[in-house]
Amino acid sequence: MGIYVIGADTLVAKEAVADAGIDGILVQAKWDELQLSSGSELDETAVETLNQQISDALNLNLMVSFEFALHYAPDWVLSSIEPFTDHDGEPYISTDSGKNVRNWMWTALGRSYVLDFYTKIYTALTDINRKSISFIKFGGGYYGEIQYPIEIGSAPYRYWGGGETMQSGDGLAEGLSACPVSNYQPFTGTDDQDIQYINWYLGGIENWVAWQITQLKEVGFRCALFALHSGYSVRNNQGRSSDGWRQSFACGQDFTRVLGIYKNDPQVWPWSTWAGGADGWTPNTVDSDQASWKKLYTVAVARGKHELIGGENTGGESNSGMDHIFSEVLTGPPSTGPIYSDGRPQSEWSGFSELMWLNYNDLTAGGVKATLDHLSSLIND
Repeated sequence: MGIYVIGADTLVAKEAVADAGIDGILVQAKWDELQLSSGSELDETAVETLNQQISDALNLNLMVSFEFALHYAPDWVLSSIEPFTDHDGEPYISTDSGKNVRNWMWTALGRSYVLDFYTKIYTALTDINRKSISFIKFGGGYYGEIQYPIEIGSAPYRYWGGGETMQSGDGLAEGLSACPVSNYQPFTGTDDQDIQYINWYLGGIENWVAWQITQLKEVGFRCALFALHSGYSVRNNQGRSSDGWRQSFACGQDFTRVLGIYKNDPQVWPWSTWAGGADGWTPNTVDSDQASWKKLYTVAVARGKHELIGGENTGGESNSGMDHIFSEVLTGPPSTGPIYSDGRPQSEWSGFSELMWLNYNDLTAGGVKATLDHLSSLIND
């Protein structure tokens, strides 16, 4: 099992993490800090800082996980790539850090920018730093996760298939096609129209995940790749008329479909957001009652992809919340617990193999938040 901390960016923070007995840290390659203009070489000062981040961690015997933080996009990317657009013609634009993404999932131009960034980062890393990365966490959407933008609100939800490229097919990335039901608003017509739209809309997410895996390998990375599954996911006991199903679908969250893309790839493994989240109902007798991290685990078991599985907490937990994550997510719920919806008892749960804690600043903030000392005590118990 590996325990990592997000946000230990300074040398002092890394030293504190190492002293606490934590295994490693996350290093982010933030697009807006590293590539300042279209087609340009990477900023030399930012590259030096990135390499130093990794070197400092290695010198302290900390493992290094890595993330291409596309969700911190530079202005030239934001201005040149088409935004996600709903079927009322309204674009998705956010001023919040980590949320202001563009449609590099579907557009050929967007993917060319992403691949250029991947390639230049690989080349810019020193040989020892590149080879010392323990794993790369990838998603590439809103908050860096595998999903479309999230604007839940209330029904009807916003579906992001209304953009010019996705509707016309002009400028689409390889392997994608124009919307098969032109200008269709999901769940307003026939069952056949809905099915066509669903397969097309989720197919774009699947294609994006497969493309990222291929490119990261071809660029040269040989470490483990963890696919960052986000949110709640559609559930087996919910039909397309269900409000919960439509919420998750709008965000492109379907654990079963996406994990199926890499189920036979020994280099790629699942990663969960919301690790430690509570079940929706106790006992969790149907699929939709399970916490999202449990849902991802059951999908991983069904696909034979649970040998390595990681996750990160939501952020801001207390010490008791940290205790819950260590006692359930990492080691497994009590064997006397409820039965999963597929009939498998929780006694078969083996726990996550990796945990990333969000974040260092919370761990050192004091007050009601979980502390670095408490994390250390759980690791060294």
